[in-house]
Amino acid sequence: MRNQYLIGGWYTPPCSKEQFRLFRECGLNTIFLVNNELPEEAELRRDWRERALSFCDDCGIFAYIQPDKGMTPRESAEIIAPFRSHPSFRGYIAFDEPSRGDFSVLRKISRIHSDIFPRQNCFVNLLPTYGSEESFGDSYRGYVEEYVTILKNTCGEKWLSFDFYPLLDSSECGYLIAETWLENIEIVAETAKRNGVPFNAFIQAMPYSARLHNRIPSYADLSLQVYTYLAYGARGVTYFCYGTPPVDSEFSEEQEALIDRSGAPTELYAKVKKLNAEIFGFLPGLSEMQYDFTWILGEYKGFEKLSRVSPRARGIERVTADGACLCGVYEKEKVTGMILVNYGETTLESEKTVKIRLDAPRNVICMQAGVRSETYTAMLELRLNAGEGCFIQVN
Repeated sequence: MRNQYLIGGWYTPPCSKEQFRLFRECGLNTIFLVNNELPEEAELRRDWRERALSFCDDCGIFAYIQPDKGMTPRESAEIIAPFRSHPSFRGYIAFDEPSRGDFSVLRKISRIHSDIFPRQNCFVNLLPTYGSEESFGDSYRGYVEEYVTILKNTCGEKWLSFDFYPLLDSSECGYLIAETWLENIEIVAETAKRNGVPFNAFIQAMPYSARLHNRIPSYADLSLQVYTYLAYGARGVTYFCYGTPPVDSEFSEEQEALIDRSGAPTELYAKVKKLNAEIFGFLPGLSEMQYDFTWILGEYKGFEKLSRVSPRARGIERVTADGACLCGVYEKEKVTGMILVNYGETTLESEKTVKIRLDAPRNVICMQAGVRSETYTAMLELRLNAGEGCFIQVN
């Protein structure tokens, strides 16, 4: 997936070609074949994976397989190995949210993976900063950096991935954005950039749990998350969840993802499809650029913990905003790219104005709300609704 963005979906819908076609039509290119309801018989599980990968082959979808539980790393690898012949097979999910104490197991998985899957990805998704302190050892930054040493010694495609679900529903304060979200992103983004590995982040795309995260994301909520990650240089975003998991202690009967338990698209499917179409308007161009840094504009809870960098970007004299915004800066030869986003709790934020002063009149391309505009100017003024983002290219 070199130079191609990973736009993923976690959790598999009902296994049919029609369902995988719907997945692709939503603007997603990578599926994590997670299914908590697979039969116990090994042969039936193998048949299910074979069918799912065949549908992925036909629909142009990359796929990651979830190994069976309770197996050793060697046993898991040997069960998954026969699926390597599928063009869609990208790798397998080695560990979801490991603690630092699990890293010894990950090192063993890494060695086995390098022997059997030298070109595929050994996918590991790290904890967020709101995990328990015991999970991180001395610090969260140290936790991420130690994992990256394992990642760099693992053969195959590499991704630094983590999840952080920032949309909160507090019984005391109403809807909120988690204050530590950007600090978590900054740590991962800095580590990824310094080590030359791409990072993927999970998008909170459905309500879950009985408290804190029990809110249906609006279009603005989804846009806020995707553009914020892009403003920090993410090369992948994965929607949690695509298919709706079975009812358990974490998911109630009323809580649904992009596809409900019967296989029907929900209102969230339409929102994500629209958002993906919007960002795919500029992702091909952005993929050719290198992420440089992120400007923090204005003030917001949690901003005080961030690095306030002030380097110069080619052709840009000054960027200002009349409220909290983020500006991610990308570079390619004589071209500067910028991802802008109106940051904050979307139910509380209003329209904001961002002004970009250039060092001289230049050709400027703007992609906003799926619409492309082009102008020759030394001063650009943009209005962004709550959670809205856009892409700017300065030539």
